[in-house]
Amino acid sequence: MTAAGKQVLAARARSLYIDALVHGIEGLDELLSDAAAEMLLQPAPYPVMVERRDAVQAWMRCGPDWIAACINRLRLLELVADSGEDQLSANSSELALVEPARIDREIANTQLVEAMVEGADWEFSLLRSRMQLLESRASLAPQDLLQARVLAGLLLEAWTRSGLDASAWQVLQALLHDKLALLLCSAYREMNIWLLAQQSELDLRPFVRRAPQADQTHAAIARKLANQGAQLLHRLQQAISRQVPGFDAMTLQGFADTRPASPRLAAAIQHEQDMAWRETVIEVRLQDMPVSQQLLELKTRSQSSRRLLKSAADTPAERAAVEIVAMMFQSILAEERIPPALRLWFSRLQMPTLRVALSEPDFFASVDHPARSLIDRMGACVMSFHLASNFISDAVAGEIKRVVQVVEAYPETGRRVFQMVLNEFETFLGRYFEFDNPASRRGVSLAQQVEQREALTIQSMIMLRRMLDQVPVPAGVRGFLFRVWAEVLAAATARNDSAMTLQLQRAAADLIWSVSAKATPQERAEVLSRLPALLKTLRAGMTLAGMSAERQEEQTQLINKALAAAFTAQTAATPPMSLADLLTRLETLELSLPGAGSDAIAAVSPDLSAYEAAGFEVVAQAAEAAAPAMLAWAGELQLGSWHGLEYRGSSEQVQLAWRGQRQQLALFVTPQGRNILFSLGSIATFLQAGLLLPELEEALTVRATRNALSKLEADPGRLLG
Repeated sequence: MTAAGKQVLAARARSLYIDALVHGIEGLDELLSDAAAEMLLQPAPYPVMVERRDAVQAWMRCGPDWIAACINRLRLLELVADSGEDQLSANSSELALVEPARIDREIANTQLVEAMVEGADWEFSLLRSRMQLLESRASLAPQDLLQARVLAGLLLEAWTRSGLDASAWQVLQALLHDKLALLLCSAYREMNIWLLAQQSELDLRPFVRRAPQADQTHAAIARKLANQGAQLLHRLQQAISRQVPGFDAMTLQGFADTRPASPRLAAAIQHEQDMAWRETVIEVRLQDMPVSQQLLELKTRSQSSRRLLKSAADTPAERAAVEIVAMMFQSILAEERIPPALRLWFSRLQMPTLRVALSEPDFFASVDHPARSLIDRMGACVMSFHLASNFISDAVAGEIKRVVQVVEAYPETGRRVFQMVLNEFETFLGRYFEFDNPASRRGVSLAQQVEQREALTIQSMIMLRRMLDQVPVPAGVRGFLFRVWAEVLAAATARNDSAMTLQLQRAAADLIWSVSAKATPQERAEVLSRLPALLKTLRAGMTLAGMSAERQEEQTQLINKALAAAFTAQTAATPPMSLADLLTRLETLELSLPGAGSDAIAAVSPDLSAYEAAGFEVVAQAAEAAAPAMLAWAGELQLGSWHGLEYRGSSEQVQLAWRGQRQQLALFVTPQGRNILFSLGSIATFLQAGLLLPELEEALTVRATRNALSKLEADPGRLLG
């Protein structure tokens, strides 16, 4: 697509964005009016009722004016954009408030921006990348309306101009935040869908170099994903402690101070677990039922179990623990992305989880508790968007069943049994993707070969650098040895052909001697006599490494120039003792390779482009390094996790099937068997650009805890009822 065509496409996308905003804002009048009227019916202290009444009356009176002001301003900005001017640049001063209200305005703006971007991070990241590419920008303009901060400023300015004050905003703030967040996310999504329909291919390199503000945004996303579970558990503790005094302090004691459940409750838990054990046959019966009936059966059993256990509990803390764990597993049972047959096995972890939650209070305080981690890891492997449930293999389903049965068989082991089977499940995943999964096993085998060869190449290059540090070698030949011959030696070493490896090592020493200064006719004659065999060996080595004929010719021409310079004595001579020593060290190079540590290897970015035709696709390393937060995030992706990938004009779901021993390479695979090899840096770049997104923004137990907390906040009495 031409540059002019890209600009036209970007302009049409921006027009679509404004149309989406206008359409959404037009519908806010009725939505907010209805919600505000319902607010007046809610019980509250008299001063609060007065504030609500005044705010609702102000909204009914001035709300239509605010809607009209927002729409007029958006349409004006659309005209400004069509004229080629910078958005909001001409009237940026209009966004300033009078000095006494500036602080309140900034606070309101910040809070609104946080609410609007919370659910739209991923959509905005992808949209920003596309627009930067289409408009040939390094980053969005400071006053670009695509940015939530700018839109929030426009909405607040219109609020003030329409006669509404800060007090009315404060009263209606929760409603406004909710509706405007949905509006912005919907507008972003419409733009992304439309741009994707235009099949605008993305090349990462033009927009990897981002402004610091963009890197901070993506770093904030990574931190948010890492911290959301801990923050949620803190909120849960606070909600429980309001109903059960001392629960928070009890939780913070940690698992070192474990305590068993009361005898009556322990007996009830054992009874429920025995019932589940004896009713394994229900799995067969459930499979013959419709999905809705399966879920009803499981839900009924869960509710009956909860009532029995709460009646057996001796203390409020025990009843609270029973209720929270029960609500979490109700959420898991309702998770439609888990096949119904597997939901039965997940449900059977409820009693072992309750037992460990009662005996180890940090279950309610730590997202890293082994019981949570086990459920999360198994859930991440069987939960994926847009995939039929029958895609889950029998091997994975069988391992989940085995894990549950092992946990049930050791009821008193607690944390240790959960940690043990978690480790076993991780080991299973590695074997499964390597040997049992038809979509990934060939790709994993090839990726392992690539990793071995890349490691050998880098090690060979490091050792060659050390060996040639004090040896005078022309710059072109030195580069050939480091970039090309190191790869050749690695390929020979990987084949375990000692005779070939020795021949190639001697060729390197012969090349170094040949390109050193030749001042006498005898030396030149000796070079000419050796040259045909040397060039033949060099070409054979480059062919072994998979180098194309064109690149071989380029390297041969480089060597010929170095030889010509040697014949005219334009290069330094290699001392005889140094050459003999170098030959000895080259012949024993493979014995020195382990001396190159993993840190040195990791410091060299692998060039994977040569493996594109090896049976999988290779994602090229970006020209610019990703932000450190993205590299850390890339290193934390777990085996078996699902992700949405946009690459080479297509959008599809991929599963992380393999990570290299040094964590520098990773293989993603599609259900159809498409294998895509990434380096760690390219994963980080795709995360930074919004082209690789986790399918599950929250772990299974985090999502279940959030649902439990929502129910608890809506009805606090159910905790002890």
